[in-house]
Amino acid sequence: MDDKILIETLLYRGEGDALDFKLQQYEFENVDDDKKSVILKDMLAFANAWRDDPAYILIGVRDGTREIVGLDKDIDDSRLQQFINGKLNRPLHCAYRSVEYDGCVLGLYTIPVQTRPVYATRNVGKVKADTVYVRRGSSTAEAKPEEIARMGAVASGLTHTPELHIRLVKLDADATPLESLEQTILDIQCPGDQDIPNYPESNQSPFGTRILSPVLGRNENYYRQLASYIREVLGRVGFKLEIQNIGDAFASDVTIRLSMPSATGFRITDGAGLTNLPKKDRNFDVPSIYSVLKNKKDRIVFESGRGVETATMCLGKIQAGEACFTDEIYLIHPPESLSGIKIMVHADQLKAPLELIIPSSIKVEDRELDVMKIMEYSEKLNKRNVEEGSE
Repeated sequence: MDDKILIETLLYRGEGDALDFKLQQYEFENVDDDKKSVILKDMLAFANAWRDDPAYILIGVRDGTREIVGLDKDIDDSRLQQFINGKLNRPLHCAYRSVEYDGCVLGLYTIPVQTRPVYATRNVGKVKADTVYVRRGSSTAEAKPEEIARMGAVASGLTHTPELHIRLVKLDADATPLESLEQTILDIQCPGDQDIPNYPESNQSPFGTRILSPVLGRNENYYRQLASYIREVLGRVGFKLEIQNIGDAFASDVTIRLSMPSATGFRITDGAGLTNLPKKDRNFDVPSIYSVLKNKKDRIVFESGRGVETATMCLGKIQAGEACFTDEIYLIHPPESLSGIKIMVHADQLKAPLELIIPSSIKVEDRELDVMKIMEYSEKLNKRNVEEGSE
């Protein structure tokens, strides 16, 4: 279920054992335990409620009228998790994220069905130690002894599993979902390196000899590099993966592996592996150590061999109700024969790997790029840089 449908469903359903609307965000940052305990008490009440589906707290909605007002401030989910779970008899599974709906940003807390009872082991503000709070209708109450006994009785038969939903999204601001990967790219035929002049061009002397320009520090391979850059830009397809955990438990050590058949000139890469727009001056920049310092879970590992191109991403832990995105992924010169992208997902809590294939349809059109067009493109870049510098 995507966010729009989920929010529409919650607004239609109204408050109850599994849903609460709040106009403003909980007070959590830079406040005392009395104010912090309000969110803890609500989380405990929903976690202990008698229900079969996940519970939600929707922030930015006026109670009663269900008017969409919007989120007044956000909250750090990691700090929330640390605050809640350091004070309880067992972990309370919950997740917070902001969602967009009808042009507004809302806050959404998700509390999956989980083992009960859950309670604080010490006093926290207005939350009393060893007291089981439970949601009844649209209010919070203390559970009766017989209710607590029933919670313990059903706990032994309750199992929780993550459920991961994977989809491709565009590289636009809205991360527009893609049911399939369909795109037309260009296969640019460039002149040979020997047919592309140096930059700056050498001059002809009256005696027929070539005189190199006296300008120092210029990148003589600029036009050749520009041709390679143009060819790659017009022959690539980019996307991200969105991973949603719609189950009732977190998934840890989530790893996603994309694989596609190899083809001549075809490769997979991320933003760091793209060909850069060349500079007319020689580049003496110090090589970047970003990839060395980057966290392991943020890296994408690319491999090519045995007729297969692969990209492997380690995403770490994904909470129940949480959605996350991979880094940008680019297919450089994918062939028309590419009919699908195979995706395999591993996680500690999955009994078996999740496998799916995203259909793809790539159309390749041939184009010629001569030296004149390369120079014309260079002039356009010059003009654009001058205009941007004068603003």
